[in-house]
Amino acid sequence: MTIRQPIETWTRPQLEDQYHAVYEQLQESKKKIQELDKELIKYNTRIRRTLLEKKSKDEEMVEKAKYDEVVRDNEILAMKLKTAKHQLLVYTTPSARPVTALSIITGRSTYRPISTVRRQPNTGAYATVTDRGAIEYEPTDPVQQHTIGARDPTVRITEAVVSEKATIIRLNRALKEKNQQIADLQFQLNRLSTQNEQLLSSKLEHRPKYSKDETKFDSDNECSNQENGNTERELENGSGDGIGKTMTGQGRNSDRHRTEARLEMMQKELLILRNECEVLKDANERLVRESLSRDFDAGATEQIELKKEIARLEEKVREAETRENEANRRRKEMAEQMKRIESRKTPEQTKIIESTTRHEQNLEALRQAEIEEREMEIEERREKQKRKKNGWKGESRRNGDVLEKLYRDVTGLLESYDRNAGGSIDEFDGEQANSVAKWRQMYAELYDELEKIAIMQEERVRALALFEKKMEEMSDQINEKSKKIYQLEDEIRTIAYSGQVALPVKIDQAPSSPPASNDISLHLSNISFSSSVSALNSFFVTLEFFDFELQTTPVMQWRSQAIDFTTVYNVLLSNLFVYYLESNGISVEIYSPKGTKCELVAAGVISLKRLLKAPKGKSKQMQ
Repeated sequence: MTIRQPIETWTRPQLEDQYHAVYEQLQESKKKIQELDKELIKYNTRIRRTLLEKKSKDEEMVEKAKYDEVVRDNEILAMKLKTAKHQLLVYTTPSARPVTALSIITGRSTYRPISTVRRQPNTGAYATVTDRGAIEYEPTDPVQQHTIGARDPTVRITEAVVSEKATIIRLNRALKEKNQQIADLQFQLNRLSTQNEQLLSSKLEHRPKYSKDETKFDSDNECSNQENGNTERELENGSGDGIGKTMTGQGRNSDRHRTEARLEMMQKELLILRNECEVLKDANERLVRESLSRDFDAGATEQIELKKEIARLEEKVREAETRENEANRRRKEMAEQMKRIESRKTPEQTKIIESTTRHEQNLEALRQAEIEEREMEIEERREKQKRKKNGWKGESRRNGDVLEKLYRDVTGLLESYDRNAGGSIDEFDGEQANSVAKWRQMYAELYDELEKIAIMQEERVRALALFEKKMEEMSDQINEKSKKIYQLEDEIRTIAYSGQVALPVKIDQAPSSPPASNDISLHLSNISFSSSVSALNSFFVTLEFFDFELQTTPVMQWRSQAIDFTTVYNVLLSNLFVYYLESNGISVEIYSPKGTKCELVAAGVISLKRLLKAPKGKSKQMQ
């Protein structure tokens, strides 16, 4: 078994090979990790999908017993809701609907106050009082008699009538409870009948196997039927007893007929109320649809645009986050690689790297020295060439001094070369003579190039002079245009303040002197801060005067408090302007810029009252 050599003894190629091998392994491991991450994400999505599908299936599966209970609860709640709506309508607005038997029984009294005239008392709900004072029972329906009595405003409401109504209301409530019990028992009966049918069908299929169960179920069914019969008999007995207590002198048959008549009337009223509820429900749904459609038409387009904009911005944010995460990941990987490489370095490698860097620095210094020497030689040659030629005026004369120096240095080099050579060109060998001839030819070409440069310099000077002349002409034109603009603004102000349109007048001769203008010029030359103001890095000044736009100075440093800023205000004299001069002035504020904001440092006002004391037609200076 061969023993591996220590890393300190490895050569550079071995280290590089080992580094490349480790780097390839690292890249392969990263690829494998990425593939495993993708597979893990796929498996997670599949597991989540299966769990969600299972959950949805579990939610979809509902037991039949629960379903039946929910249906029964819904039916009971629907019945309760109908009765509650009916009671609410009866007790709140009895005069809004036609008069019915139920409204007579449960409605509130809307009669006028009781008269002071004594009337014959009413003996009961189903009797009438004749002129002679005799009581006669009418053979007609009592519900119709109540209706007629309620419509007749002359009938007096006595305690007997009130107690009778209270008893009827109490009986109606008891009747509702019994109806509820009947509905529950009917539901149980239906459920038991379905179970009976199922068991009968199963019995026919497996008769010998389920004989005992059949007998048991038959007994249960008989018991349930017996219970239902008992409850029906109790209901009939209870209703008959309650009505018999209030309706003295009547038998069971008459009570049953009355209850049946009332039930029929209540069913009719229930149908009417159902129709009314359906109409109200349709109207409510129509109003809701109209309101929703109006709201949607008003703000649908804006909501859609805002949603689109939000989606675009969210997409951009996600892209930026992904790019940032990718950049951070790459940066971390590079940093880790650099750390690993640095950790693997040996002292010998560090020494080699330091020696190579020092060697490169030395080579760079030698290159810079050679470049500087060449530049110095070129400058000396140019100076000698300029010395050979005549000097130019101005800037060309300064360039000529450089050329003269270059010419002087070159001639000195040639003379020293001649002295070192110790003879003329004829005395030199063939190779030396050729080299001297080449040197002289090269210098002659250099002189020609320098002459061309001097000519180009003169042309540059002439072009600069021409450009300055054109700039002066353009500045004059700009000044003239600015004067015209000020005149036009003055005319616009006069038209705006006076409300009259100025008419042009032809003048044969131009005026000898320009018309006087009301100009206020402000010149800032220096700013002095008090000791309370702390030192600032930079600041600028703002000037606000009358209705003119805000003027600002350039940004200045704290040390240079000397300012050379001038602004001119061309004003139109009016009572408002005079009042402004008396009460206000030029507002001066100093701000310090800090990033994208500005902080107020100091503020002040320059009073202009002394301008009003100046003689008419003369200028006034203020300091």
